[in-house]
Amino acid sequence: MNGSRSIKDRFLLRLSRVHESRQWFTIVLLPLASFVISCSEERQVAHHESLIPPSHPQIPSERERFGIVISDEYAWMNDIESFEFETSIDQETRYARAALKTFEPLTQLLQQEMNNRLPKTTVASVVVDDVTYRREIRPGFQYAFHTRQSINQDSADLLLNENLRAADHKYYHLRNWSLNPKGDTLVVAEDLSGDEYYRLSLINVVDGSHMCCEIPDTNGDVAWDTSGDRLYFIQRDPVTARPFRVVMREGGKIRVLHTEDNPEFALSLRESRSRQFLLVTSTSSTGNRVFKIDRDNPAPPVEILGYELGISHQLIHLKEEDGGRWFRLTRSRSEVRLRHRADGEQWRDALPDSVKATRAALVDFEVYPRHLVLHYREHAQETITLVDRQTGSVQYVPEVVPLQTLRLRRSFYDVDAMYETTNSMLRYELSHPLSPPVLMRYDIRDRAQSISVAHQQDLNELRRDYHGEVKFLAARDGTMIPVSLLYRPDQFEEGRSPLLMNVYGAYGAPLNTGFRVGWRDLLDRGFVIAMAHVRGGGAGGRDWHRRGSGVDKVVSITDFLDVIHALTEQRYGDPQRVFAQGTSAAGVVIGASVNQAPELFKGIVLNRPFVDLVNTLLDENRPLTLGEYREWGDPITLAGLEQILSYSPYDTVRESVLPAMLIRSAALDQRVLSSEHLRWVAKLRDHNTGNMPIVMTVDHAGHRGVSDRHDRYQQLAEAHAFMITLADLD
Repeated sequence: MNGSRSIKDRFLLRLSRVHESRQWFTIVLLPLASFVISCSEERQVAHHESLIPPSHPQIPSERERFGIVISDEYAWMNDIESFEFETSIDQETRYARAALKTFEPLTQLLQQEMNNRLPKTTVASVVVDDVTYRREIRPGFQYAFHTRQSINQDSADLLLNENLRAADHKYYHLRNWSLNPKGDTLVVAEDLSGDEYYRLSLINVVDGSHMCCEIPDTNGDVAWDTSGDRLYFIQRDPVTARPFRVVMREGGKIRVLHTEDNPEFALSLRESRSRQFLLVTSTSSTGNRVFKIDRDNPAPPVEILGYELGISHQLIHLKEEDGGRWFRLTRSRSEVRLRHRADGEQWRDALPDSVKATRAALVDFEVYPRHLVLHYREHAQETITLVDRQTGSVQYVPEVVPLQTLRLRRSFYDVDAMYETTNSMLRYELSHPLSPPVLMRYDIRDRAQSISVAHQQDLNELRRDYHGEVKFLAARDGTMIPVSLLYRPDQFEEGRSPLLMNVYGAYGAPLNTGFRVGWRDLLDRGFVIAMAHVRGGGAGGRDWHRRGSGVDKVVSITDFLDVIHALTEQRYGDPQRVFAQGTSAAGVVIGASVNQAPELFKGIVLNRPFVDLVNTLLDENRPLTLGEYREWGDPITLAGLEQILSYSPYDTVRESVLPAMLIRSAALDQRVLSSEHLRWVAKLRDHNTGNMPIVMTVDHAGHRGVSDRHDRYQQLAEAHAFMITLADLD
């Protein structure tokens, strides 16, 4: 695997030497250009110039807080409307296009491999009052078709064609849609730029025409009253993007029902399972409170669960034979409790002692006529437990495949379909890093799992060809960090396989271990993939998050470094070929790790990474501000500022030999601005004493990335081609 160098290998060597000498331009690029593109001499010269890494002007700038002077020679890039900023972005774009073009043959091959593995058509459906609603992505289309079909119809009616609505836009994302109870008006929540401000449009279902006006600046949450005449939604703050108002539209008039004045809290809206109420949740990093709105009464929300520091609530309201019933999942640092009560009664525990004693984190639950369905996560491993509501007896759903990710269907519309009238069949969704979501059936009476023949074959192949396990590796303080490992045994070489590290490590959110399009491309070529569930993430409940956040945020970073050392020492990967990949908040962990130990990494791939903590957290007009202090530290105090400056990737760049890096930014990202990435890349190049390339791309998109499926897969294939070439596996 480390034999003679391919053309791509030779190109990579040539590309790296641009950092050593401008003579590279004449010595290396001229023969390279004849391979990459055959064109006129003038076009060749332009192409050569674009392969020279951009060098941006430095303008001294300082700010002082608590006597600490913070220098930033690239602060001028924060003016994203300036000609100079646009020029710099253009230079980076041309450089990235030229650099990545060399991987184009391998990129195309990888993208074709992805396409061959994906189903030609994907369909998801729900049943509402004898009407089936389907979301279908058809061959040749990038976006979905939405249809409905009643039980007595021979064919389905088209409700919405996302492809037509996306046709005139560079970016398109349908966040939500809802049909009013009359069945004649459809409201759709669409983001047409990537800034996550969703526009609401009302559509006449009969003829497809637009009705009345459009409503801008929402978060996409929508719900109707029982008559279908009143529409409820959440409005975003036009400056900070915080969802802060509950608004009702009736008869063309807009009425504000509730405003959340605390800048640390954000609102969300959903319909209760009973369809009797609308539930409004106001959430911060330290807890939440819950309000209800009677769907038949357009009155302001009434608080039903108040805020308590460190406590969060999840509510379900059902209609049962004896009336309404509430189920309440409460999480605190010390415990997780599931309780229930009938309307007007006191709260009572819903779980038997045998279940309450488990150490696993209860992350979700559902309620069905006979059973409670409990979704647990412990050390990054997910399971489902069933509790009989009458007898309290407990049943554990067996694991289907190692590294499985589970999901309980949330919509009340699915109850009859998921939990059949015999009360003996449960359905849930299962996914895996190498398998898209599949619907599983579990027969409670026979204790047997079942699945479609095609999906069973896929899972059998997965078990046969790939090895997955969760290992526990010691951090420097002795804490055991769970790591999900995945590799192909017939391609694994002890101590010699390239190792790809994945991490997130923030907000108490679990690292995504669901289906990853394209990971088979890496595994089949000999990569070992490790998902590090560091503290700060959600692998071990609220305490796991607390131990890697705030004043202890640096623990997320040291956990990541310790896991890499342990994996290479145990010969799960080649210490000379370690890669790291992540998105958004993962930029903090990976960026800081590169600054602290650049010699550990061969290559880095980051998508819209968060790397400049100080400037972001001091800007109260940004989405990442006051509500983020408990996650990252408080920069308005001396101790907090010193703590953040000690690990913030942008502020801890130092002279070193850096690995090759591919950074993807988004021009319309409101969470992590493209100016942040441009400043970081410029600073990294200034301090790079090595010769590996640092490449930055800028998409016409927001924090979610590009919306077109073809573009997403192309970018993924590009990133994989980047790593495969660096690993000398092509």
